[in-house]
Amino acid sequence: MNESAVQKERREQRQSLFVNETEEPFKLPLQFDALLTELKREIAAYDNVLDAIRLERDVLAKPSLKAIMESNSRKEEALLQAKDVERKRDNLLRKIAALLHLPSEQIRLTAVVDAAD
Repeated sequence: MNESAVQKERREQRQSLFVNETEEPFKLPLQFDALLTELKREIAAYDNVLDAIRLERDVLAKPSLKAIMESNSRKEEALLQAKDVERKRDNLLRKIAALLHLPSEQIRLTAVVDAAD
């Protein structure tokens, strides 16, 4: 995959930010690792949400009050877990943005991928 001139310039600018810094180059890879872990957890959390929705569909096909209540509880728990993982991912992205000296509202996974190159 060829790197565009703009991407190359951005990468060089980010690397130049670390010339006089002693800690930041070492923190960034750790944050990338943590982000990768959280993204894997996020995928698992959304798999749980999908499973809960499928169970809900099956329960609604032959309804019983107890089964519906259990299904709703499972779905709510799965959604809360997914939201928690999403919040952790967003916090990591903000930390990475700070290390890259970017406004946190501009940080996206594509910027993280560019920085990792």
